[in-house]
Amino acid sequence: MKETKIKVMIVEEGEVRAEYRRLMKEHPILQLTAECETEDEAIEILKKLRVDVLILGLEIRGGSGLFLLERIRGMNICKPFVVVVTNIISERLYEPVRIMGADYICSKSAINYSLDIPLTIIELCAPYRKSAETREFQKGEQRRSSLTGIYQKRIHCELEAIGFPQSVHGTSYLEEGIFYLVMSDQTSISTTKELYPYIAEKFATNAGNVERNIRGVIEKVWTKQNMEQVRKRYGGDWKMDTGRPTNTKFMKWMAEKVIGKYQW
Repeated sequence: MKETKIKVMIVEEGEVRAEYRRLMKEHPILQLTAECETEDEAIEILKKLRVDVLILGLEIRGGSGLFLLERIRGMNICKPFVVVVTNIISERLYEPVRIMGADYICSKSAINYSLDIPLTIIELCAPYRKSAETREFQKGEQRRSSLTGIYQKRIHCELEAIGFPQSVHGTSYLEEGIFYLVMSDQTSISTTKELYPYIAEKFATNAGNVERNIRGVIEKVWTKQNMEQVRKRYGGDWKMDTGRPTNTKFMKWMAEKVIGKYQW
């Protein structure tokens, strides 16, 4: 059976990284996937690339390993196994470093310390953690897949109940936009800069066309449908001058209703 490589990212000074590269030749299970020496560079890499292990020097150029750990905690990524390497020997510092996400701390001041020690630790520990994370990831994907179908059905049924015609582009764009808001982990999404372009790409059109079709179908429903029926299904704000909700308010309110913030 082919051995699975452990993808390693190193955040350290240039000379230190060069030595790690040399030593990793003696650890064939480890694969150097990314390297850098600043906090901001590390964040940009982690946004785009999934790695199994992060070797992090606390004393890094252009920032701090502590700040980097804290920023990683707030990212919506699969967290890597983190080995922190530092000159500091204070146990009082080690505890918050562990809380911030370090799985193992190597002190450069320890007797017989060498750069090979972090690599050996990774080789011993990371495969077990990776195996457990793979199982949890698969379970998470199954749960997400199940929720996807549930949310899509709820959105479709709710728009149909309000009276949105199912055969027009505007309704399809609405369904996609509401679903995007439901599934997104972001707390604030720009309708014009993110949501319309996303829908446009999905349907091979342009953002202006998406905006016009959504506005048009909302106007049609608010003009043609029974207002008692509309009020029963939609409890969000309406614009007094137009007598209908804006595209943004309607989609965001419906997304919150679908995930259970408002009563069905």
